[in-house]
Amino acid sequence: LDSFCDEQGHINTDFPSIIWQVGFHPVETGTKVIVLMTFENESDVQKLVEIGVESGFAAALTNLDELLKHIK
Repeated sequence: LDSFCDEQGHINTDFPSIIWQVGFHPVETGTKVIVLMTFENESDVQKLVEIGVESGFAAALTNLDELLKHIK
């Protein structure tokens, strides 16, 4: 479960939470990453897209690609 929180770690209920399931699976050409994100409703998805979670997650995947290139 992923939630926004304050500096003390208290969950900020003004923002929706996300349930994440992440799997790393070997394939012939490398590793396949499967991410399943579950939201309570569509408006939660829209709110997170509006604040930039989608682009932030895309950037994190790019960083993961770069990291994996260096640890082979």
